[in-house]
Amino acid sequence: MTNAGSPPPPSNAIHLQPGVRFQEIEGFGGAFTEAAAVTFQKLSPAVRQELIAAYFDSARGNAYSLCRTHINSCDFALGNYAYDEVDGDFDLTHFTLERDRRALILMIQPRSVLPVAP
Repeated sequence: MTNAGSPPPPSNAIHLQPGVRFQEIEGFGGAFTEAAAVTFQKLSPAVRQELIAAYFDSARGNAYSLCRTHINSCDFALGNYAYDEVDGDFDLTHFTLERDRRALILMIQPRSVLPVAP
């Protein structure tokens, strides 16, 4: 809205309309990376539990409900790698997740890091 005699807002202005909704938010989250997983492994079990609560607990944390991870290496991996390092291995004979099993998968699966409540 403009007052009489005041110039109109610029065309690049953001106009908020709280009563108008166009989409629903599915959730919030972050990324699981190899670097984070290796650091996570170095924490004591008590601090790991605090960290998990800080991210995922709806009462004490951010209530994350979505997470993603990389396939092969990424900017936050400890080095470059692929799940199959052999050129031409179309049958995926040499495919392995072994590097991710060392830390990344352990962090993604909380039951392997923390006791699961019955």
